[in-house]
Amino acid sequence: EPVGEAIKGILKNDIEPMIQAQLPKSLNKLHFTKISFGDKPVTVNQFRVETQESESNAVELQFDVDFDGILTVGLSVIGAHSFGIKSVELHGRLGVVFKPLVRHIPVVGGIHVFFVNMPEIKITFDDLAKIANSKMISSVINNVITTQVSQLCVLPNRFTMKTADQIDGLFLHPFPEGVLRVCMKNAEGLKAADRHLLRAATSDPYVRLYLGDAEHKTITKWETTSPEWNESFDFIVSDKRQDLRLRLWDSDMYDSDDALGECQVRVLDLLQQEGTTKLDVQKGGGVINIEAQWFSLSDKQERGFDPTK
Repeated sequence: EPVGEAIKGILKNDIEPMIQAQLPKSLNKLHFTKISFGDKPVTVNQFRVETQESESNAVELQFDVDFDGILTVGLSVIGAHSFGIKSVELHGRLGVVFKPLVRHIPVVGGIHVFFVNMPEIKITFDDLAKIANSKMISSVINNVITTQVSQLCVLPNRFTMKTADQIDGLFLHPFPEGVLRVCMKNAEGLKAADRHLLRAATSDPYVRLYLGDAEHKTITKWETTSPEWNESFDFIVSDKRQDLRLRLWDSDMYDSDDALGECQVRVLDLLQQEGTTKLDVQKGGGVINIEAQWFSLSDKQERGFDPTK
């Protein structure tokens, strides 16, 4: 019940204003009229104790979290026009860290809860098709909810709670493991998404890179299925078990961009490669060539890291 009330508060107080701000004036009166949860419980599995090379005074549990049930959310747009969120699916790997360990009751000085990577979230709407601009509304709601989850509890962000008064507040901001520099070199044999009458099909590819709550984007390369980028991007890494995700898109000037495929690799696995790493593009075909460099950060702040300073 406390968790449910907290989620209701986030939906009404945080997500609703963010949705309104991103909709055009004719739709920005959208608001939540009803929020209720079904009786299907969250399931957890693949439970195990994890260790991190940067954590010597902590115990971490990791497990898969799956929710696939009813979440009844009523929304209204300008009076009588209403629709709802019929169901929500969420699948991700959750980490719970007990740190620091202390020599007295309650033994644990604090608790951290986070998703190692962005969880998969799927939202199913009810009666949205009857409303004009339904595609825009669904896109805004999906983007806002995904952004909010990322900013709340996807590494490096986390829920934290102190359980011992003597613990310094710096434990709320654990020191990152380091910085990953990714060089997007090139791709080969990508899917041709643009058809032409008098010349061969081609694409205008670009890549979005994701790690934790951070995102970067390459420039677009026009009319090629074997683009050369040679662009570098830096990501702060809280845990080498995080995934680097690459999503390829075909840029379209007059329509929504077409998906060309995606790749995913764990940071730890990437750093074990020497030189160029080839990644097969799933759901589209072709390969991406990338290079990675690792930069360790200073560990002089042993108790924690405050990113605001």
